[in-house]
Amino acid sequence: ERKDRYQTLRRTVELKAGDCDNACVAVGTAAHVAGFHVGARVYTSTGEVWDHVAPIVHLPRMPGTGPAGIVTLELTDGPGGTPQSAAFGWSIPLTRFADHRDFWFDLG
Repeated sequence: ERKDRYQTLRRTVELKAGDCDNACVAVGTAAHVAGFHVGARVYTSTGEVWDHVAPIVHLPRMPGTGPAGIVTLELTDGPGGTPQSAAFGWSIPLTRFADHRDFWFDLG
């Protein structure tokens, strides 16, 4: 049986490291504090187990950016270890996975 370990946001910041679950909490918290509606998108590569999660943020329509949309954010490193950035409205290509589900949080 596969088990996952979770850590607090404080611990992620202290370690400057974490997996996709920890990144989801960190980015989701920051986006929520900034006033955005946030959630999590879980993915399965095989259709048997949910093996990845990414934060999702609802972005309102902003002048000059096109329609409102949902963006998923990945905190993986790009070439040379530089953080990847996501353009407005970017989302992880769903063709990389067999299935996904979105869960929006009511954080008050």
